[in-house]
Amino acid sequence: MAYHAISSGQTESAKDIFGFESDYLQPVSSAGDVNVSGYLSQKEISVKRFKEIMLSKNIQLDGEPDTWIGDMERTQSGTVKLIQIGDKTISGADIREMFSLRSANFDVSYSNNKFILLVYGYGHGVGMSQYGAESMAKQGAGCEEILHHYYGNCNIQKIDSQI
Repeated sequence: MAYHAISSGQTESAKDIFGFESDYLQPVSSAGDVNVSGYLSQKEISVKRFKEIMLSKNIQLDGEPDTWIGDMERTQSGTVKLIQIGDKTISGADIREMFSLRSANFDVSYSNNKFILLVYGYGHGVGMSQYGAESMAKQGAGCEEILHHYYGNCNIQKIDSQI
């Protein structure tokens, strides 16, 4: 089963993040996540460092820094699927890795000679959110209710302990 630490308020589909279809790994609300410490993080990257990283990935940057970042394509839950940077279109997962972000659900802006990445959640976002599950439990939800919420279309069965 897939799980992660903190969603962006809604989990992701396996199709969008991992590339395969799954009946039980579909987006669901995880509203409790937006209230936990660590939901929102920020990373600032100097123009010099940003350019170094992009050039190391063979991404050419022309013009002024405020023109280097173009359109973004997002999943239904907000994670960046694709982003135009310089002469290439790359995945949000690649940006997450390049800059050691907590997730690929981010906004990017440019100001005062630096790029600012505002990051939502922590992890890939697929399946159960650990903090979302904790929030549901604190509101009185039981284990089966939480599992059914995050893993829809699944059956929970007791396994014979004699096996």
